[in-house]
Amino acid sequence: MRKSKFSDEQIVTIVRESECEGVTVEQWAKKHGIAQTTLFRWRKRFGGVEPNQAAELRQL
Repeated sequence: MRKSKFSDEQIVTIVRESECEGVTVEQWAKKHGIAQTTLFRWRKRFGGVEPNQAAELRQL
């Protein structure tokens, strides 16, 4: 399986920032060099998770 260039903590940070008002998903995806569908997939997987909790999930 291909390894992501982003760590789980970075993904959670990107997802939390993308949920802010005033910026579109398209703009966030372009800023971080990912596809819009990837961002939506990350939101589904990591929505509501804090960065420190992401590290705990990885250990499980």
